[in-house]
Amino acid sequence: LTLSSDSIIPMSAPNVLPLVDLRPLGDFVEHYACEVHELLFDGVCIKAQDLGGEAGKKGRPRQIVAVFDTGLTGCLLTQPFWDELVSQGMDPGQFSSVGVGIKEEGSQRQDAEKGDKRSIFTINSSSSTNRLFYVAPISLDWFDDEETA
Repeated sequence: LTLSSDSIIPMSAPNVLPLVDLRPLGDFVEHYACEVHELLFDGVCIKAQDLGGEAGKKGRPRQIVAVFDTGLTGCLLTQPFWDELVSQGMDPGQFSSVGVGIKEEGSQRQDAEKGDKRSIFTINSSSSTNRLFYVAPISLDWFDDEETA
């Protein structure tokens, strides 16, 4: 995996994960972030369209975005996302595994039943493979308000 803020690989190439710039949303640094196709919490699949709530004030549907941090041994969820999972009857603090499914830009694989691209790049972490694994909420003042959430 090579991370770069510059486009060094053509988007038509296989295995390309398009990055999302979070600075227009208020982030103060350039993070390596990409849109998430699906999350798996202890095997339960969550997609952005499965989440309650309405589109953000700017009229766009809400997305799930992953920020890659090589110093993190677990998974941090924004407080509103954490609260949404709790409202759906889940206890995020008890999750023992997380899978992050990301669509590759150049992928043409189609789910025959849904006509949707599959997540073909998945990152997994769990308490069984990493004894320091944890899931916790985080408050991001630049991301938690209704304008940018």
